[in-house]
Amino acid sequence: MKKTGFFLFTIIIGFLIFSCSTAGMVWDDSTPPEQSAKVLFYYFKPTSYNGILFDAKDGKIGLGANYILTFPAGNVELSGDINYEGYVGYNTVLHFKYQNAAVSFNLEAGVDYWAWVTYELTDDKKNRIWGVNLYKDEIKVKVVNLTEDKLVGFYPFDPIVASN
Repeated sequence: MKKTGFFLFTIIIGFLIFSCSTAGMVWDDSTPPEQSAKVLFYYFKPTSYNGILFDAKDGKIGLGANYILTFPAGNVELSGDINYEGYVGYNTVLHFKYQNAAVSFNLEAGVDYWAWVTYELTDDKKNRIWGVNLYKDEIKVKVVNLTEDKLVGFYPFDPIVASN
């Protein structure tokens, strides 16, 4: 069941991306593409980059909180708003919203990333720790196949964003 849900989810994302541009918003036009990293954010609207506030509306794609932004490679500290909606269990939808969540990671030059808001359960399985699964994968019109071998890591929001 888990694989079927993931497969359907990847097809839906593929259609969302197919229906929109993959250019997004470029942070600094003077930085060449080979020194930049493109990131597709899913369920997350960045509002600040390395402490500088900005409006990500030019990077918005499709429906929901989906944005494509291009940043200079290197350490990235982002703040933004979470607008998560996903299935937990057979027919239960989880809605989670949070403002000013902060996360940071290092982006390699010339690489495309998918930054997917998700959660990990605590050891006792009673609470969710929210963060970003960061994947290395090309952003283009295709069916999305984000597999474990493309996962860079789980980056929890700092300070910790938790829910039950």
